[in-house]
Amino acid sequence: MQIAGCTWGLRRDQAAAADAFDRAGFDTIDVDPGFGPAANWESALPVSCLAAGHLFPGGTRLDDPEPDDRAAARRHVLAAIDEAARLGAEVVYVGAPNPDEQAMSWFADCVPELAAHSTRRGLLLAVEPSPPRGLRTIGETREFIESLGVENFHILLDFAHCLLVDEDPVAAIEVCGERLAYVHFNDTDGVNDNHLGLTDGIFDRRLVEEIVAELRRVGYRRPLAVESAPALPDPLGSALKTLEVLKSCGA
Repeated sequence: MQIAGCTWGLRRDQAAAADAFDRAGFDTIDVDPGFGPAANWESALPVSCLAAGHLFPGGTRLDDPEPDDRAAARRHVLAAIDEAARLGAEVVYVGAPNPDEQAMSWFADCVPELAAHSTRRGLLLAVEPSPPRGLRTIGETREFIESLGVENFHILLDFAHCLLVDEDPVAAIEVCGERLAYVHFNDTDGVNDNHLGLTDGIFDRRLVEEIVAELRRVGYRRPLAVESAPALPDPLGSALKTLEVLKSCGA
């Protein structure tokens, strides 16, 4: 299995983060919008995923109450999809909407356009469920996706998010089914989404081994993405810890 490093998780610019992951032995990188122009990058590492829902202009959102701001957020994601295609990524993703009914409806309204554009550019579009957003669990997210009836709309499964809502991360893989587009690995203290290194929080090696084995069983073929956080004392060290644990657990 290939392992990807998320450039936004380090306390450095994206080009420097990509270099750090290259030197550390990662196989691919995941990037924020603007990675290509900012880095003028010809990387030794391929780009596997682009976080199209990061860095929205002026605090806009896909579920923003203001129509003009929602439109600006959609343009941002459409441009990010184009960038991801130029970089050779397979997956783009956005975060879940806010939990109120109107925000969920505004978010749902934009999905067909974004999914269609992703299809034209040869990409999978995914949403990342996370507490305390409107899509907290994988079960809720799968139901939401099926209710929309949009073919190219999938799930990015962050296993630490499962633990934050008492959802079995191994069972969540099967719930995703054919909608599983991508995965994030990190750890949590059980209260905060703090992106610790694996086994520095509430994960143990047995659970990581079970997750990796289940991903193999269902035929998951894309990279396992390692997500750290700039707020950690040593973000790169945390990412390297996760890399080591994944490799030692069969990845």
